[in-house]
Amino acid sequence: MSTSGAIMLGSLARQLHWWRVMHLSKNGLIRPVDRMESMTLIALAVAAAFGLIAALMVGSTAFAHVQDAAVLEQQQRHSVSATILPRDPGAPVMARWTDPDGRVVTGPIDQSQAPPPGAMSIMVDADGGSVQTIWLDDEGAVVPEPRSGTDAVTAGVAAAAMSTTIVAAFWFFVSLCVRRIADRRRFRLWDQDWAALDSPSRR
Repeated sequence: MSTSGAIMLGSLARQLHWWRVMHLSKNGLIRPVDRMESMTLIALAVAAAFGLIAALMVGSTAFAHVQDAAVLEQQQRHSVSATILPRDPGAPVMARWTDPDGRVVTGPIDQSQAPPPGAMSIMVDADGGSVQTIWLDDEGAVVPEPRSGTDAVTAGVAAAAMSTTIVAAFWFFVSLCVRRIADRRRFRLWDQDWAALDSPSRR
């Protein structure tokens, strides 16, 4: 669980403390604004709990989506060794490889799949060119490396963390607004009570 989710759970527990529940009792010292504030905060706490569950479901859905896509990509893509051809800085990256049908193919590849000009390569071919692993689809087109289970986990955690952060931020903002509105109402009532106690008729 993300840090924001843990902080929100701790704060939710404090919101449901016994003295909050007492605001819903028939205690004559409890003002209507106190009861209204407690009822609103309890409702927000329940909504936030459901929001956390929804955030976990979003993360689970993202994980399943990327996992399914990764399995499909791993089935449809295969790797080959390509020789990176000499090039000038800024020129398209060209490589030569042998496709599954045995044909020698020369064509451009993704910039991210090639080492920068002048970079050292551990693997070299017979002509001294650097050898790089590239990925092809079933039609022989150069494609990015297929995603893995790690990518699926990363996507799920990121989605859950983002959703949890949104829920926590919304809950915190609304709770803060409720508290401030209730505090302003209480201050006005206290001022009225002090004014009534200080009136000439009470002296």
